Parts: sequence; structure tokens; C-alpha cells
Amino acid sequence: MYDSNVSYGGYIMILVEFTGLPGSGKTTLCDKIEEELRNRKIRVRNLQKGKEIENRIDRILFSLYTRRLKKAKCNKVLLAEIEELNRLLRKRLFSFWEVKILEANYRCIKAEKKGIQVALFDEGCIQYIEALLRRRPADERVSRLIKEIENKIYASRTVIVYCELDEQTCYDRILKRGRWCADLGPDKSVEFCLESLRHRGNNIDLIAGQLENVKMIKVSTKDSDSDKAFNEVLDAISTNLN
Repeated sequence: MYDSNVSYGGYIMILVEFTGLPGSGKTTLCDKIEEELRNRKIRVRNLQKGKEIENRIDRILFSLYTRRLKKAKCNKVLLAEIEELNRLLRKRLFSFWEVKILEANYRCIKAEKKGIQVALFDEGCIQYIEALLRRRPADERVSRLIKEIENKIYASRTVIVYCELDEQTCYDRILKRGRWCADLGPDKSVEFCLESLRHRGNNIDLIAGQLENVKMIKVSTKDSDSDKAFNEVLDAISTNLN
């Protein structure tokens, strides 16, 4: 797993992960932060955007990576990772979201080895754990997984940006952009969608409440507060860069 005590490029990379409900403005805020950091000549990478750009090639490469993990035909470090996660989850096979968590770790390692100073994730581990919670209760195993991610993936200089926005505004934004999310769609009633968003919000709050050693800032992403949220995130990054 990602080792918060190792500095691959001579320093510890800052990981900035955005979380919140669909439509809460995670990607918009993340893109603005990326643009500003580039203007300041800071080496920054949006890990999620890189995934989209490389799409087919990256999917093939990651498919090979996960196959190596599943078959345990890998070096001792990767073998230790797979055994540790199997022990934690108490099973042999990976679910889709558990593979996504491994993928997040994989991208962090690649970015830091390439000398990236700030890595941005507009969809990261909190979103993946939340998706797991939609399909199973918040039991002891999920709590252990949250702690494992905090200890192994989130470095000491990780900043979680919680984009706070009410369910109705999020729903209106989703409706306006015409891009629906998992469990939400035009075939669902308004009441169902709002209840689903409330459930997701409760899951994110539950996960956030169990993260003890990670810096988290909560920002309002209403249009009138967008500049304030932007400056709060920049301040948090600047503090960790110094």
C-alpha cells in the first residue's frame, strides 16, 4: 500500500481528495484548483482526469495490474498488499469497489514517483467506501477497511475536501446537466432520488467521522460561496506545501 513515511521524490506528495454528494461541485472545484496550481508553477496532477485521458490504455494496464494481484504473480511488496487486503476483507475475490480502492493507491504511488507535488482526486476512497455502504451495513469489517485506508493510503499530508450542499440543490444540478449517477436516473421518482442522496450523505458523514488522523475541511459549494471554498482549499494546500 501507499506508504506515508516514504518520500519518493525528496518530499511527501500532498494528496487532495474531494468528497461529497453527486452534483455538489467536486469536479468543478477540483478543476479550478488544478488550473490555479498550474498557474503557480506547482507540479499537479488530477488523478481522475488522467484516467479519462488514458481511458483504454490505462484500463488495459490496470487490468494487467489487478490480474497480477489476484494471481499473486507479483513482487513481494504487491504480494504483501494482496494478502493484507484479503486478510482485512476475509475473502479471496475483489468486488468492483475494492479494486477501485487498490487503483487509487496505485495512482498515488505512480504520481509521487514522477515527482508530482499535489495530486488531486475528485473521486477517491471515501466515494468508493460510500458505494460499498450502499450494498452492505456499516459493520466492523467496513470500519477496519476505513482505518486501513487511513493508515496505508492517506499520507500524513492528505487533505480531504468535503463539498457540502443540500440534497435538493444537488438533485437540481444533476437534472440540469443530464448526466445521472448510479442509483439515480430519469426513471426514478424525485422522492426516491432525494432519499438516495440523503442516504449517501449519511454514509459520507459516517466515514468522515471515523477518520481521526486526516485533515478534513468542509466547504460550502453553493454558487455564492464558490470563491470562499476555492480560497479555503488553496490555503490548506499552501500550508502543507510550506
